[in-house]
Amino acid sequence: SGDSSGICIGHIDRWVEVLRRGTDGEKYTDLAPHYIIDFMLRINPPIGEQIYMPDLRAIFYQFVEKGYSFRGFSCDQFQSAETLQQVKRQGITTKLISMDETTEPYEELKSAFYEHRIEIYDYKPFIEEMTKLEYDRLNGKIDHPVAGSKDVSDAVAGVIWGLKTSSLKTPMEGVKGANSMKDNEYNWVSPLIPAE
Repeated sequence: SGDSSGICIGHIDRWVEVLRRGTDGEKYTDLAPHYIIDFMLRINPPIGEQIYMPDLRAIFYQFVEKGYSFRGFSCDQFQSAETLQQVKRQGITTKLISMDETTEPYEELKSAFYEHRIEIYDYKPFIEEMTKLEYDRLNGKIDHPVAGSKDVSDAVAGVIWGLKTSSLKTPMEGVKGANSMKDNEYNWVSPLIPAE
């Protein structure tokens, strides 16, 4: 009750070669997705109220009505089952991506930043959250400080992870063919559903 929510939309626009180092210290090249974050939004509930879930879905449906096509849609809370069911009825792949069960989404987001594989616009709530995130060694989670938030950063990490895990199921035509992709082939949207 009273929690904010984050929404993010993103896509992969191409695959790029990156230089990495193996556990043995040897360098090698790898193909990795280049992400573009198209949209981020923090939604605050009315004072003393909760966010009405159909309103979050309505934002997504407005993008669809404007002609945007989406390959996937994810949420990160188990209370989001109804939202996932409603979106799945629209013929869009849905999945639950938990930000609390694994740090992999944030690890991929961090790698994308370090390897210059992400284009993201200046959105103050996202920047503030990202610069204050902490790794809790006791429970192995990425978390925010007391009185902080990670609504938008969770949504962005969820989009990145949804894109990465879905794109690995799609065959590529080698390095040359991997640098060009069909328009909107990997669009993904992730609304972070607040706990109730």
